[in-house]
Formats: sequence, structure tokens, C-alpha cells
Amino acid sequence: MNEVARARPRWETTHERIREAAANLIRHRGLVAPSVADVMNAVGHTVGGFYAHWPSRAALFAEAFADRTRRLWTQLLGTATQPDPTDRAVWIVRQYLSRAHRDADIEGCLFPSVLEDVAAHGDPYRASLTQELERFADGLARTIAPGEADARKRALGLLSLMIGGVALARATGTGALSKEILEASRALAYAALDVKPERPPTPRTKK
Repeated sequence: MNEVARARPRWETTHERIREAAANLIRHRGLVAPSVADVMNAVGHTVGGFYAHWPSRAALFAEAFADRTRRLWTQLLGTATQPDPTDRAVWIVRQYLSRAHRDADIEGCLFPSVLEDVAAHGDPYRASLTQELERFADGLARTIAPGEADARKRALGLLSLMIGGVALARATGTGALSKEILEASRALAYAALDVKPERPPTPRTKK
């Protein structure tokens, strides 16, 4: 094996570690506050090594946001295996608008953490957010309302409610008001779905 072939796996491993460290920082500090030094310190490397992986800080953070967000939403949609589309919608709402998700670290959605930064700073963050939001709206529409004419509109409405609910719940901490926000957001989502679930519908086990 030549030197280039041996170096490639190391480069890929370091590349992934840097991207994951950036995503972890985004979850708690947003897109703008963390520095390249913060990211490289998290993986035990110097700032000088950063530019062997990305041309700029903004490029890294846009990619880290897109990669982590896509993975988490794909996982969430993948757990909604109930036969009935409405049950799938209820499951997704209940999982997302939960205290466990509000408090999740690595598994916590990044959308609520970046909205203010994207609005203030625009591209390349806006392009990443728009692309991922489009992707997830389409995926959610297929999951909760397959074949319906207004499926995308319903999906966007639910996404807006869910992301906004978690953003407010995180901002208000872990006390009574935060819990109330999650409960109120779930109740409004259920009303929009015209259901009154007493317990989360169990996903069907894939064979």
C-alpha cells in the first residue's frame, strides 16, 4: 500500500470527526459563535490542519448542519412504521415535541439552534437550511399524507409548529413553562391532524 492510500483513511476519519464536532457545537451555540479553534480543539488538532479539509469556516458549518440534520430527520421518519398515515404523523409529532428530544445532545435537531443565525447572516447557511427543509418537508409529506394534494402544505405546517415549539421549549429551560410549551404544541398539532391520541401509536416492527 502506498503512502497516499494509507493517508486517505486517516484523512477521512479526521474529516468526519471535525464535521461531527462542528455539529455538536452548532447544537448548543448556533452557527456563528463557535470558532475554527473551538472545533479543532474539540478533536485535539491545531487550527493549521483545518484547511486541509475545508476552504472556510462557513463551508464547514454549512456542511455540518446539513449532514447532521439530514441524518437525524431520516432516522425519525424511519421510525414511523405504523400502517396508518395519521398514526405515523402522531408518532413523529410526539417524538419530536418531547422533553427527551428537547434535552437531547448529539441526537437533538439543529433547526431550532440556527434560525436566528441564518436569518441574520444568510448564505451559505440559508442555502443549506433551505435545501434540508425542502427535503424533509417532502419526506414528511410522503410519510403522513401519501398521495394527498395538500400533503406538502400539511408537512410544512407541522414542521413549523414542531421546530418552533422545540426552539421555545429549549429557550425557556427545563421548567414548568418549557413543559407547557411542548404540551401545547403537541395539542395544536393533534388538533390540526384531527386526532386525540391518549398514547403514542406503536410502530410496526419491520420483518
